[in-house]
Amino acid sequence: MLAKKLPVLIVLNLLIVSIVAMAMMLMINMYKFEKAIDQVVNDRFYFLIEGLRTSLEAEMSLGGVPLARLPTGNQQLLAAMAENDSILSIEVFDQDGRTVLSTDPSFVGDIIPSGWEQAWQENKHSSWMVEDDRGAISLGLGVIDALGNPTGSIVLRYSPARQAQLVSDINKSLINDGLWIWVGGFVAMTVLVFFVTRPISRYLNGLSSHLSQLLDQRDDQEPPVLAEPSPTAVSAKPGSKFNDYGFMDSYRLTQDTLDQTAKKLRQIDGDLN
Repeated sequence: MLAKKLPVLIVLNLLIVSIVAMAMMLMINMYKFEKAIDQVVNDRFYFLIEGLRTSLEAEMSLGGVPLARLPTGNQQLLAAMAENDSILSIEVFDQDGRTVLSTDPSFVGDIIPSGWEQAWQENKHSSWMVEDDRGAISLGLGVIDALGNPTGSIVLRYSPARQAQLVSDINKSLINDGLWIWVGGFVAMTVLVFFVTRPISRYLNGLSSHLSQLLDQRDDQEPPVLAEPSPTAVSAKPGSKFNDYGFMDSYRLTQDTLDQTAKKLRQIDGDLN
């Protein structure tokens, strides 16, 4: 009976809804967490190259020398690179698109990638970001000379593999914690459902049993047979002044109509059979 299965049906529906809700919540949280980690890492590296840019611009202004001739430029880049092992390289290129300073001496004099040049041309006075074919992220910040003119850019390249591993580890921890929370919540909901629906289920079961008994008793009883009224019982005696107000005529008309209807029903039933 449906009343007996009511708690089970409610629990099954709660199970399906809770699984879908938990999966969606975990997916949204993991996505938001990954984006938050990316933003934090980028902000940290931008802060690092912002300090380098300030130092390089101050040295150019005080010494009156271009980027390529800064005496402590490479030392500053190497010191900044040592702060994080995710950094692949830090480079500085001039307005002609050639690398003039780098943590890797072999890069000095090379033409910068076209993606860097395009990003710098579009953001000479602000920051920019480019991702290369190998998955490395390049963060750039324009360098301004003493006259306020763009003279190049400083670029920090880093590998997102380390932060991807960090995100993966934290996501696993989130999934593990989420599953434990879901199991505990579902068990609590199941107990609560059975506790709340038990009296309702009992009431419905009793009501259903009572209705079944009433239907069985009705089926066991024979329908009453109504005797056809005798026309003589209501007819007036000869010579009497009794007036039936057309009752007998109405009765006969009704009887004829019922007979014709019954005949048609028997005919229709025969056609159907």
